Order: sequence, then structure tokens, then C-alpha cells
Amino acid sequence: MSHDSCLTATEAFQILIQSTADVTDRRVDGERIGIVKQWMNYDEAIAIVLALRVTTEYELHFSPKLMMSLLMNFCRDSLADAYADFACQLLGRENIMMTPSQLKDNPFVVLIDINDFAISGRNLGFKPAWNPFREPFSTQWRNGLT
Repeated sequence: MSHDSCLTATEAFQILIQSTADVTDRRVDGERIGIVKQWMNYDEAIAIVLALRVTTEYELHFSPKLMMSLLMNFCRDSLADAYADFACQLLGRENIMMTPSQLKDNPFVVLIDINDFAISGRNLGFKPAWNPFREPFSTQWRNGLT
């Protein structure tokens, strides 16, 4: 994927699902290659993978904000906060200076059918054990997996 492509809501959600699965199922591998640090909790481990994917594979001005919108609307505050911190650090390496509060202040509205994505995740073999979502979205997510 080129840097000029922008992350869509669907892609953001798929990256979130895959990053969550990667951290849960392959945390040791993430630590071995240095992406995930041993001291990180699961939200931080998920957030660093999300921030790395978004800032290296997608357009750098809108894509991080779109992912931030998705996290703020659907996920735990701790995951959104960790993503904001890591994304701003990675954007700084690209000479894009942004604070976490600037990243969080964006106009995007992200509409996602969580039940549909839960079913898609189950069909792809993802496990129901990980759950980055806040209520009531986590309830919808679990219901989609049953």
C-alpha cells in the first residue's frame, strides 16, 4: 500500500481486529522483534501495532485521525490514549508535529456495524477472548461471536 492511500473505516476496523489478535496470540513474537515491549499492557501493545501500521502503510495526515476517531467512538479510553501517544511519536519521525490532544480533535464520524465485524472476525478464525471495545459495543461483539 502506498503512502498516498487513506485508511478507510473498514480498513481501520480490520487493522484493529488483526492487531488485537496479533497481540493476544503472538505477543512473544512481537516482543522478540522489538515492536511490543515486555512492560506494555495489552492496550499499549495493541496501540503500538496500530500506530505503526497506520503511519507506515497509509497517508499520514488523515489516516491517523481516522483510526483515532474509530478508537474514540468504539474502544476503551486507555487504548485510544495509548494510540494517540504512540502515533504522535511516530508522526514526529516523519516531521509531522502533533500532540495527542490535536490528534483526538478531529471531525471524523465513523460508523461501524460491530456485530457484522464480529461475525467476520469469527469467520476468519479470530478468537472471542480479546476485546478492545467499551460497552455496549463489547456486548454486541460478544453476541456476534456466539
